[in-house]
Amino acid sequence: MQALQRQIAQLQKQLTKQQQQLQKATAQNKGGDQARAAAVATLQSAVTTTSSQLQVAVTELAAAVLAEGGSSTGALVSTSA
Repeated sequence: MQALQRQIAQLQKQLTKQQQQLQKATAQNKGGDQARAAAVATLQSAVTTTSSQLQVAVTELAAAVLAEGGSSTGALVSTSA
């Protein structure tokens, strides 16, 4: 689970950086320049990809937490009753 937490933290940082780059590129994209439009499209794609990777990692972490919690909960149930 620690590896997933580290991965999530890294992806969050990466996503924040990409979003800032996208915001900057979008703000500069007022001349209709095709190169800037292509850069914006590339950054949008990167943001989408990173966001998807982050969502997968969070889902995997949630599943791991539930699995770990489920196994320890089972140990607390009395079988002698």
